[in-house]
Amino acid sequence: MKIGITPLGNHALRRIIPQIKDSGFELSAVYSRDEDKAGEIAKQHNALACSSLDELCNSGIDAVYISSPNSLHYSQAKKFLEKNIHVLLEKQMTLSKQEADDLIDTARRRGVILGVGFHLRFHPALSRILELMRREEIGDLLRISGMWCGAGSSSNTDEKRAWWNKPEMAGGGSVMGTGVHVLDTIIKISGGKPERVYGWRHPKESTIENTFLIDLLYSRHTASMLSSREVEIPDNSLSIMGTEGLILSRNHFSTDTDSSLYLNGNKIGDFKGINMYHKELEAFRNEIDGKETLLAKGEDGAIVVNVVNSAVDSVLSGKSIALK
Repeated sequence: MKIGITPLGNHALRRIIPQIKDSGFELSAVYSRDEDKAGEIAKQHNALACSSLDELCNSGIDAVYISSPNSLHYSQAKKFLEKNIHVLLEKQMTLSKQEADDLIDTARRRGVILGVGFHLRFHPALSRILELMRREEIGDLLRISGMWCGAGSSSNTDEKRAWWNKPEMAGGGSVMGTGVHVLDTIIKISGGKPERVYGWRHPKESTIENTFLIDLLYSRHTASMLSSREVEIPDNSLSIMGTEGLILSRNHFSTDTDSSLYLNGNKIGDFKGINMYHKELEAFRNEIDGKETLLAKGEDGAIVVNVVNSAVDSVLSGKSIALK
């Protein structure tokens, strides 16, 4: 199956393109505003270097991977979906729930797959955690907490990545860089969207915040997400507390797997060196073939958009916000 890629930023070059081989896809076409880069990458992979998105869209590809600035996700994904092309769209899915819902409706109407790039869906510890939850190993769920922090972890000074610091393009700071991954993991374990959210960020008035804390309130449990560019010594772990025990995944939130899983203080697994991006691409291919996987779909991405935007409303109002 032929896949195209746009644009050719660090994430696409370092983490996605190297994993296309053996994922069920053939890299068929690429697009970048940097024509020299597009030509070089296309030559390396015997692919077509496109001079525009329209050319990429009409290049005969079956699927496309999009990792453009957040503000462009809606218009670009819509263009490919309308051409019956399957889309794997990087997080944050869109900047508004209305845009996310429209992409979901378009994909459904066209009968194509709309996936969202939450690579931590494929952390092997998550599958073990979900199995432990199904077996009620820790009783009734009470609380989930997770953080993905690190000094400078989401700050970008490179000119080609400067959009991360532009509110109209990124839509947020640390929460867009790392926090959305924590939110998606919490929502997956919880089984769906929360009833209410409460947000706190620093600086409060800055869209490109350095730290964001979001509390999620469910009918029978609570959860908390922390993302930050300011934390010097983070503990990027995931913990799930129940009435009869505790699950802890140490160093869970990362681009690599180097984690340990504990049940009630006893280590039950080590996970190292597993490429989550390869698993993500395999899952995208399998979804196209009609197989059910852990790939985050458009509906999952829309929940995260809703949570983030509601948390921003909470920050500005000082009140918790009910999700629609």
